[in-house]
Amino acid sequence: MKEVKLLNVLKDKKKPCICRVLAERLKVSDRTIRNYVKQINQKLGEEVIQASTKGYYLDKTLYEKCLYLYEDSRMQTVNGRINYLSGLLLKESEPVTTDALLAELEVSETTLQKDLRRLSDYFKTHNLQLVKKAGHYQLLGSEQQKRTLIRQIFSAETQDQMTAFYTNQDVLKEYEVTQLRAIVEKNINSAQLKMNEFALSNVILHLVVAIMRLKQRKYIESNESVNRHSESAEYLVSQAIFNALAIQHDFQVTIEEVEALRILLIGNTTSNEGDVVDAAMIKLTNEIVAQINQTYFLDFDNHAFIRRFSIHLNNLVVRRKKGIFNNNPMVEILKKQNLMMYDLGLFVANIIEAEIGIAVPDDEVAYLALHIGIFLEEESSNNLVSVAIVSPAYNEMEQRIVQNLEHYFQDQINIKEIITTYPDSTKEIEADIVISTISYIGTSEQEVIMLTPFFNMSDIKKVERSIAKIKLAKDVKYYQRMAHDYFDENFFYYDVIKESKEDYIAFLGHELVDAKIITSSYYESVLEREKMSSTSFNTVAMPHSLYRTAKQSIFAVLYNKAPIIWDVHQVDLVLFMAISQDDSDRFNDFLQLIIEIASDPIAVRAIVEQTHYEGFMTVITTLIQKKLESE
Repeated sequence: MKEVKLLNVLKDKKKPCICRVLAERLKVSDRTIRNYVKQINQKLGEEVIQASTKGYYLDKTLYEKCLYLYEDSRMQTVNGRINYLSGLLLKESEPVTTDALLAELEVSETTLQKDLRRLSDYFKTHNLQLVKKAGHYQLLGSEQQKRTLIRQIFSAETQDQMTAFYTNQDVLKEYEVTQLRAIVEKNINSAQLKMNEFALSNVILHLVVAIMRLKQRKYIESNESVNRHSESAEYLVSQAIFNALAIQHDFQVTIEEVEALRILLIGNTTSNEGDVVDAAMIKLTNEIVAQINQTYFLDFDNHAFIRRFSIHLNNLVVRRKKGIFNNNPMVEILKKQNLMMYDLGLFVANIIEAEIGIAVPDDEVAYLALHIGIFLEEESSNNLVSVAIVSPAYNEMEQRIVQNLEHYFQDQINIKEIITTYPDSTKEIEADIVISTISYIGTSEQEVIMLTPFFNMSDIKKVERSIAKIKLAKDVKYYQRMAHDYFDENFFYYDVIKESKEDYIAFLGHELVDAKIITSSYYESVLEREKMSSTSFNTVAMPHSLYRTAKQSIFAVLYNKAPIIWDVHQVDLVLFMAISQDDSDRFNDFLQLIIEIASDPIAVRAIVEQTHYEGFMTVITTLIQKKLESE
């Protein structure tokens, strides 16, 4: 819907935008833009879009209200339509007609058929089957598989909060969710079991979906071979929880429901008597730590970390052996904001699969990454700012300045030189900041601070501002220089059309192989990494290897005039990463900044509007500066 597109364009504008620019952006006439503005304002009954001699401007306080009156903006994208269709087909017990789907989505039949083909492939990965018969569509599969997918959809839609999935379901009212949590906590505590907040959120999510399905009389299929662990603490807790919920929500409790919750509780609860991990799990944890050190040069040889990590791995193995896993609402955030940390989680997951034969899903990989990230978070480094002091010797004034600077800024500065004689005060001093009690001009790249003789609060603030300014200038220069190092014109590709994501990866990979940047085995490892979990996020894909064996660190850049289909997603920008062990730390610093920039759709749009390498680099360096200045 073009009206929605117009709203979205204006939402991103800080200043009024003239009609001609909007018409070109939406590929319509000036007159049509004026009609859209009129229709939008009439629809809301307020002046949502204001007109002036400078152009059109959106009242952003009315944006959400106006958007609500139009069709769901998610229907404008492939991802939005597929998410909507997934939810619809999972909820419907009866077949849905093609006409009904067309009416819901307001798209052409050709578009609908393409979406359904993608959706069919998606369902197959969850052991579900989308079948068509006489113009009707229906989703077939076990109730367990359907519930698993519903839980994943709830979690995926609410990655911004740990337990925000509550707001995405219309089964329970807020007070009912509070009651549900109280029932779970009461029974867990009564059985003298312990459960962390992540695990508790997964149990509540499991129960929210169970209640929804049981109210619809959708039961887990009967299984006569199911084991009844009626004496175990987890079974008794599960039974007590379901009995309480059945009274509140009027559904029938079955053994299968109790057993499914019991299995979830195993591996998510620990005894108050302490956590016991066998020697084999401790050995596996030590092997994992050794391999991380060998591959990534990161030292995790810490007794407390190994103890905590081995407990987590033990519970993970228990869950996977029972065929369950914990949903993690932070999985997409980790992929987008700390891709390399997520890769460490994948690296550990690969070792677990190789050693024990247990596959680790994305959500559990994210928990592994969180454990690793929390440990590494304590390690930080500071780039010190060099300082010179110019203060003629008088009553030890220069020593008082040094003492004050070290007291307030010892972790931020390095005092290189102290000049106490007039003749020396005229020479050119090599330092980022010159702090002086007399007149000193300095160079164009220096910050010169004139202090009072008594170093008061005003002086402290002057130094603080100068340190921040110098650090920012250094960071901008450092990261912009890295942009020129890692974005090479020889590996910049515009409007290269391929059939699939595999074809795009193959094209970029072979270009780097031919240039002897990477080997064929490195390229194969990129394909393996992509099979584990898609490297796309938002509107960007960043295919890469888990290993750092490239001969040189570099990005191969590719984008087209139109978006690229990447699995069921659309991406605007592909950044193929080759990473060398020799400068992996430096590359990691730059990568984190690029991921932050790539997470902003407006920034990505500015990048892909450039048709040549020079324009691309101008935008990249500008975005780097803006990003650093905003922090």
